[in-house]
Amino acid sequence: MIKGIRLIAAMLLAGILFIAVTGLASAHNLYIETDTNPEIPTEQEVQILFGHPNAPESCMTVPMEYARVYKPDGTIVELELKEDSGYRTASEATYWSAKVTLDQEGDYVIAASRVPIYFSPAWHDLAGSPELTRDWAKVIVHGGGEEQWQKAVGLPFEIVPLVSPYGLRVGDTFRAQVLFNGEPIKAEYAAAHETESIHDPEVAQTGETAEDGTFSIYISKSGMWTVKGEYDIEEPGTWTATFDLGGYFKEGDKLDYEVERYQTMMTMWASSLGASPPGPQGPEGPPGQQGLAGPPGSAGGATWAYAALGVAIVAVLLGAISLARERG
Repeated sequence: MIKGIRLIAAMLLAGILFIAVTGLASAHNLYIETDTNPEIPTEQEVQILFGHPNAPESCMTVPMEYARVYKPDGTIVELELKEDSGYRTASEATYWSAKVTLDQEGDYVIAASRVPIYFSPAWHDLAGSPELTRDWAKVIVHGGGEEQWQKAVGLPFEIVPLVSPYGLRVGDTFRAQVLFNGEPIKAEYAAAHETESIHDPEVAQTGETAEDGTFSIYISKSGMWTVKGEYDIEEPGTWTATFDLGGYFKEGDKLDYEVERYQTMMTMWASSLGASPPGPQGPEGPPGQQGLAGPPGSAGGATWAYAALGVAIVAVLLGAISLARERG
């Protein structure tokens, strides 16, 4: 009986960990937090997070490709990351942190990219094509002097402001453009306040950009906002795994995918002080639009991930109980 209970616990834990990595992690977003209006010169902390600001307990560290700062004079400095814990109200949350030196007047761009992640719906006995997802994130820090917020830094997939991202106030309309390999492109966008889920179409502002990649959002609350762009390329490819994922793939495996998903996130802050008069909300997507998809290969964003977690727990538990009974 004790062996049976241990077997149940082990299988249940394995199921939870697998869904956490492949489902919930895929629904997460890469974003950056730091002081965007510091006194220069200074050294300050940068937090690079993978999760949701409205659910701080969801944040976790993932393998990173790079984190760097683009300085006002055009130089690029690679950041040294260290794993840290305790994000907002969640002591168990983990994230990457780094120290950045701001010693020039002007605008800095802090950017990060995580290692691509492969996902196959077949792992969960679901229909759909295997996908490879790539993520970038950036934040603009104003160090006084000349404003350079409108300058792209050359991320493969990037959101470039068309109005200043600092000094925003409640009632303002933020405008931006999505670039893919430096060129404007029509893509999906979503934006949400830090207290709201960017995957929830009931609260997030979602839609498609114009043909030239431009879009607008209405700043309805003070605090941190995350703005996301997403673009899919339906073209077969092969990815060489750079890490192990349970029994599904290991480092060095060649994995074929049908869709390559690009995601980019920009963080900015708005103030309620001296708020502008309420203005019209930015353009919305067509009626019934569901916003950006969450896990690669899924159709329901973060909701899918949590539903899958519940189903997996029940299925693993029932299977483990049955196996334990057969073994006496």
